[in-house]
Amino acid sequence: MPGPNPNPNPTPPTPPTLDIEVLNNGVKLVGEAIVPGAALLMEKNVGSGLAFTALGVLGGMAAGSVFGPLGYILARYGASAASFAQSIQPPPQNGPTAKAVQENTAVVREFLARVAPPPQQHAAADLAAAFENFTKQLKEHSVQLQELKVVVEKKSR
Repeated sequence: MPGPNPNPNPTPPTPPTLDIEVLNNGVKLVGEAIVPGAALLMEKNVGSGLAFTALGVLGGMAAGSVFGPLGYILARYGASAASFAQSIQPPPQNGPTAKAVQENTAVVREFLARVAPPPQQHAAADLAAAFENFTKQLKEHSVQLQELKVVVEKKSR
């Protein structure tokens, strides 16, 4: 005979959670069934996505005209499979390409820091120079106005 249950309120089983990555890959797969290259287009990789679209459509037509329906199916869905496989691979984090991009970005930032001052300092200096020029012109115009006033008063007498 089983003993008494020490916990009178058993915890209910947790409901299954939705894995967004799996859902995202499912949507990409459905997109690839409709248009080759759709998975890459969904990943905002437009250049490769359009290349796979052209490969799937035009390559499928060319292979279909040479090898018949089997050639079309292989070219069309081969392009879709390659596009989907490329879209689910994570981008390289520490590979030679990523390291080169990081180094080039650092070099460009250093160059820009030497060539152009930060925008706030540059804008403040321009604003100060413009204000100084404005006050100088204002003084010149006020002197000219005084001279003109004297001339008008002399003529009116």
